[in-house]
This record gives sequence, structure tokens and C-alpha cells, in this order.
Amino acid sequence: MLAVTGLGEDVLIGLGFAGVQRLQMQGAGQPQLMGSAAVTAWDLLVAGDTVLVDAGVDGGIQLYANQPGGALAWQAELPSLTGLSAWGSLGEMAWLARSDGALLALDLSEAGQPALTTIAADLGPIAVLAFWQDQLLLGSEEDGLLWLEQPTNGPAVPVAEWILPSRIEAVAARGNFLFAASGHQGLQVMPRQAIMNPVHLALPGNAAGLVVDGDYAYVAG
Repeated sequence: MLAVTGLGEDVLIGLGFAGVQRLQMQGAGQPQLMGSAAVTAWDLLVAGDTVLVDAGVDGGIQLYANQPGGALAWQAELPSLTGLSAWGSLGEMAWLARSDGALLALDLSEAGQPALTTIAADLGPIAVLAFWQDQLLLGSEEDGLLWLEQPTNGPAVPVAEWILPSRIEAVAARGNFLFAASGHQGLQVMPRQAIMNPVHLALPGNAAGLVVDGDYAYVAG
């Protein structure tokens, strides 16, 4: 298992060369296989009704439509779109960071006709990409630089930035708070009201992964 993501009440699992499987969760019972796709799947992203599959250097990005009954119907491919370091979605837009420092926006509002736009050509290597409300949150792969951008139809507009004490492993936002897993420096918590004069609370312990759900933040050490 290489990638797991939710699709409504179902779960999509990327199994590398073994393709994609869609499981329907049935309470405490045995999950039911609803559908599959015979495509190499190293990572998965859901944007609206579209499932993006990272098929690696040989396949680029493959697009599948979420069909009634659990089927995944192939829509289109972007074979030249390889070398992704991070990605995320907001509605029917997918935002893609490439390892060469490029930031791309992929409009999926027209089924089977993805529209790709380069937002920035050289932001440097990006390790994490997420959203804080309607703003794009990016984290550097090289150091503890974390910054917010306001997406527009043209170049993204910088909003704020923080310098955290070590490389950022994962980020998540909940309400007015931003959480960053900062490796051996632990979990960093920053309030949105201090966005232009950022302060942060560091919680001890190693933090390599992060999920925020409801009133709790779950940290993998």
C-alpha cells in the first residue's frame, strides 16, 4: 500500500504497480471492493468528482471520473506531468508542486478537458502543500520556511510567511489554527489572528506526520 485517500464514504488505495482499488466501508463489517483501475498508482488525489492518479515517470498523471456504483472511468492523461513533490485540491482545482520548483494549477471543471496553468516557475523545492481556508499553504523542502499565498487567475499573491526551526514534514489547518509537524522540533501551532506577526507554540517530541480531525490533532513520531 502506497497511498490512501477518501472518496465520499469510500476509500481509495493506491497499490503501485497493482493499480487502484476502491473499498466501501460497512461499519465494523468487512470492506467491500467496489471497483478498481489497472494503472500504476504511486499517489492519489481527489478534486471534486475527479480522481488524479500519479502513475510515475512512465505515465504522468491519469484522470478518472467518479461514477455511480463505485466505478472509476478513465477520462484523460497528462503524461508529461511528472516529478511531483506535493499536491492538494480545493473544489475542482488541483494545485501541483513539481520538484523543479514550479507551481501549477489544474482546472478540472470540464470533464475530460483539464486546463493546466503555470502559477510560478521557480519557488524552490516544495515539500508540503495544503489549504488554510481559501489560501494556499506551502512549505519548503530545504528548511523551515512556510508561507501562505492567495490563489488568483494569475501569479499567486504572497500573504504571510513563517520560519520554523526545522524542515516541515506535514501541515494541516483547522479553524483559526495552523499545525505544522516539524520533525525533531515537534508540533508547531500558530493562530491565524497573528498571521502578520506570527507567533507559535512548540509542543515537544518528534513530529513526522499529522492529521487534524475535529478537536484533536494526531501526530506520528
